[in-house]
Amino acid sequence: MSLGSGTQAVLLPLFGHTLGQCGVAVRDGSRWLVHLGDAYYLHCELSTDDDPVSALAAHRGADDVLRRKSLEALRRLLRDHAGEVEMFGYHDFAEFPAG
Repeated sequence: MSLGSGTQAVLLPLFGHTLGQCGVAVRDGSRWLVHLGDAYYLHCELSTDDDPVSALAAHRGADDVLRRKSLEALRRLLRDHAGEVEMFGYHDFAEFPAG
């Protein structure tokens, strides 16, 4: 979808949290701003499970294969396109400026 002035928006399927969940990606110049909704609870879940801070991600994904695959796909996207993609979610207050 084109929003004028070269701005684009796309829906991204985010399998693993809820049936049919999608994220919204909006192109902002050379970057994509991606709202992931509830695909993660804390931004640290987008780091690897080897990181002690992301123990929450390991715990939440331990018994949920789809959720684990979803987090792995998001991590790969962020890693492979770090300079082009900025991801944010719904729950992590640290991602939003204090007002």
